[in-house]
Amino acid sequence: MTAKKITTLIAAAAAGFISISRADVISDYYQHQYAGFNGAAIYVNKIYQNTNPGQISKRGFLSGGGNVYIGSALSSFFGLELNFGYYSFGSYGGLTSIALNGKFTEVLAKQWMLYQKIGGGYGEIVTRFNNTRIDSDNLIPTAALGIGYQVIDPWLLNLEFDAAMVPSGCTNAVGLIGALGIGTTYYFSA
Repeated sequence: MTAKKITTLIAAAAAGFISISRADVISDYYQHQYAGFNGAAIYVNKIYQNTNPGQISKRGFLSGGGNVYIGSALSSFFGLELNFGYYSFGSYGGLTSIALNGKFTEVLAKQWMLYQKIGGGYGEIVTRFNNTRIDSDNLIPTAALGIGYQVIDPWLLNLEFDAAMVPSGCTNAVGLIGALGIGTTYYFSA
């Protein structure tokens, strides 16, 4: 693991623990079950297929996708979330994933919150180049950073960056597959 990855993981964990120390009465509003969805632009570090005479690959912003999620706040600063996602690579395939994430929340005011998610899940990556389809499935680490604004009670508008890190052993992708999306979350009353 590189120093850059280790530093990123430490910073993410530190931000989560800082949110624990700042939990207060304002955040009681967010201590319920919730459900939501988002639509996103999809960024890919590298998808590829090895062919004769060489490798065909694509990277960058390729298409759109989104996530559907359900969760429960276990305290004013931490909850668990189940996330179902599909990230399209346009005509080149896509990533379908299911992940279980821990969600750390930092409530800034009754209407504003920052949050981060970290966890892992299962992902299936399909690539299609030159009428050839390749499937691979892997366990993948997942993470997200976001900000939410309470538009009206009980709806939250979200801006979120989701990421899945594809391991190097995958047969048709490597590195970050990310989604920058806008969505909404509904908090159920207690």
